[in-house]
Amino acid sequence: MTDGHSHIGSRHPIGAVVFGLIALALLAGGYGYYRVEAERIRQEKYHDIAAIGELKVSQIVQWRQQRLANARKASASPFFQRALAAWRTVPEAPGLRADWQKRLKLEQEAYGYADVLLLDPDGNILLATQDDPDPAAPATRQAIAAASAGRDAVLSDFYRSARGPVYLDTVAPVPDAAGRPLAVLVLRSNAASYLYPLIQSWPTPSRSAETLLVRRDGDAVVFLNELRHQANTALLLRIPLAQGDLPAAQAALGQQGLFQGQDYRGVDVLADLRPVPDSPWFLVAKVDTEEILAEARYRAGMVASFVLLGILLAGALTALAYRRRQADLYRELYRSERGQRETQEEFRTTLYSIGDAVITTDHEGRVRQMNPVAEQLTGWPESEAQGKPLDHVFHIVNEETHTVVENPVQRVLREGVVVGLANHTVLIARDGTERPIADSGAPIRDDSGAITGVVLVFRDQTEERAAEREIRRNEARLRSLANILQYPSDSLQEFLDYALNEAIQLTGSKIGYLYRYYEDRREFVLNSWSREVMRECTIVDPQTCYELDKTGIWGEAVRQRRPILLNDFTAEHPLKRGYPEGHAKLFKYLTVPVCSGGKIVGVVGVANKETDYHETDTLQLTLLMEAVWKVVERREAEDKERQAVRSLRMLSHCNKAIALAEEDAGLMREICRILVAEGGWRMAWVGVAEPGPDR
Repeated sequence: MTDGHSHIGSRHPIGAVVFGLIALALLAGGYGYYRVEAERIRQEKYHDIAAIGELKVSQIVQWRQQRLANARKASASPFFQRALAAWRTVPEAPGLRADWQKRLKLEQEAYGYADVLLLDPDGNILLATQDDPDPAAPATRQAIAAASAGRDAVLSDFYRSARGPVYLDTVAPVPDAAGRPLAVLVLRSNAASYLYPLIQSWPTPSRSAETLLVRRDGDAVVFLNELRHQANTALLLRIPLAQGDLPAAQAALGQQGLFQGQDYRGVDVLADLRPVPDSPWFLVAKVDTEEILAEARYRAGMVASFVLLGILLAGALTALAYRRRQADLYRELYRSERGQRETQEEFRTTLYSIGDAVITTDHEGRVRQMNPVAEQLTGWPESEAQGKPLDHVFHIVNEETHTVVENPVQRVLREGVVVGLANHTVLIARDGTERPIADSGAPIRDDSGAITGVVLVFRDQTEERAAEREIRRNEARLRSLANILQYPSDSLQEFLDYALNEAIQLTGSKIGYLYRYYEDRREFVLNSWSREVMRECTIVDPQTCYELDKTGIWGEAVRQRRPILLNDFTAEHPLKRGYPEGHAKLFKYLTVPVCSGGKIVGVVGVANKETDYHETDTLQLTLLMEAVWKVVERREAEDKERQAVRSLRMLSHCNKAIALAEEDAGLMREICRILVAEGGWRMAWVGVAEPGPDR
């Protein structure tokens, strides 16, 4: 055996050196190929980006020239000038104004302008195709000044109107016969209708390609169009020129051609920078570097696969030779250890087949073994937990006080007896999960009776505790329902007030309310507020009736026909509409629709529970209020029946009084007495019309 080991050791370094040289050669060749391919692909992609940038610039220049040509054509027409002069002489002539309105409308429809306007030399609107045109913006007034000074058409810069859209105005002065400025023609273009789509389009499929139009504004660069990867940026996104790796900033500073940097998202990009002739604009065409190099990475992956395959092949050959030389040694070791493994495997099979969690420790309280159930409950894999103190893996605290509980292993090692955990013990797992457990610890003794370790057996009591809590909740609901049904109320209102108070106590809430809902009127009518709400509410004249369409999130229980639960009422929510000043503050909120016969007849809401509301609160509140409402409907039916009987008795006595009456005054007094005695009114009177024409 010793000779064999020496022979193997002498040959093994040579094989390792050969394997290392082959692996290094394969890695170097693969890396060189990747660098060459990456640079070639990068240059090809840049040529594509540059061609697209050149195309975009030419399209923008063509668009500008077309707008300027339209303005020059209209303003330079002698017919246009004479007709405008005639109208300006008699501006109130209705026929001329209507003709000019049609003329501007034709210009707008022919070239797709957002609006066509005539302004006086001071920029005041004389006429427009739109009924309510936007006034001349500062950018428009600058263009008017430039056009008047140069006596030629001028295209304004981008500007955002007060109503939101971004416009560009083509401005052309209209002179009279003497060459004096008569008016200014403004052709208003909506950037979103043509120019933005032109800028944003990309002729080939790409997940990151983008074209930007920017201009310099002081020490910052302003983005003129909407961006692909960020919304609402046109004329709103400004970035300092000092950000030197930003392609848009470098374009605004005058750099042209290839540029590699980071865009407004902080993503590495390859860009082409170009100015737009005869304008203060600059165009940036860019693609993410990651997308550009995707093909190179794919090829690198293929090369890496072949390199890895070669390395694996070389390694396999080396390992095969080494394995053959080690086979005899391993075979002998296997025979000697086989019996020991079989014994250990039998023990592990028994340990890992137990349904409870099991941890064994040495005599110092360090973890030796854990079965899968223990791994799951503690969050510690057996391989990581081995050798660690049990307190580090098995962290237990009191369920109510969260104070650390003495580890049972320490008691077993100290006392040498079987011990169990106290009630209400919680195991805190590695990830912070808390589980109630029950456990026991017993000593492990050797042949001499000495303690060599401890075996700890424990189980998860989460489901048992949940079942107990569910039983307690059901008992609480039944007690609340029994209290409600046995409550000696004199009126339905008093009964519902008490039911609301029980619902608040059942859910552990602070405040609550109960509204009746009428589906035919889509209206809420306040039935009850809890006493705590009345103490906290300082609203002078609180509203008691609400239309469903005017309610906020508390009306969603009816609109969605389901409970609404918010455990952070202070957070923003799209359905919240706020509440009036002086309203009781809400922190946690639960509202449930009350249904009867397939219709929603009311809503009950509770709020400000100390802990979060859960589905169990929703279920308990729903079941309680459904039972309460059955009582309400029964009592209302009984009230109606009693009222009907009372009305019939009252009518019967009135008929009898009429039949026995001897005089009118006595009859009237008797009828009033019957109404008070039988009808339940506190006072009644009868009015008799006086005879005569003036009665």
